[in-house]
Amino acid sequence: MVSNRWQYVIGLIIIVGMLVAAAFSLGVYVGEHGWLERGIQEGVNPGMMLPPQGNRPPDGQTQPNAPQPEREPDLFGRLEQVNDALMILETPEGTRQVLFNAETIFRKPGGEELTVDDLRQGDILAIFGRFNQEGGRELIAAVVYILPSR
Repeated sequence: MVSNRWQYVIGLIIIVGMLVAAAFSLGVYVGEHGWLERGIQEGVNPGMMLPPQGNRPPDGQTQPNAPQPEREPDLFGRLEQVNDALMILETPEGTRQVLFNAETIFRKPGGEELTVDDLRQGDILAIFGRFNQEGGRELIAAVVYILPSR
């Protein structure tokens, strides 16, 4: 009878140890990768991620109470150079290239819509879009927010 009790105790210790190791491993994984994939699964309202293309106000008008993104920008940095369809930003990770096109929306955080011509070297930009490939360093911009300088 005593022998069986020790077997139960040893079995219980092994099971608890396995559960602790699994919880630790899960915590390390979540710390490195996050709980879920980006976008809709993060609980972000998809309508808030990017402004709807069909409901843009006429040129020169602002959209009152324009929706603001509820997630971190894909890229954040200081504008070094801009030309036809390419912006070069200096980011904490180094120099990054951002592609843009006629579909790209430029605006201030309050919702005022701007154009690429409003960009100036040294502007601080928060950019939402998608990277051209998995782990790519080149971002294709959907929305570019020109943030106020400090």
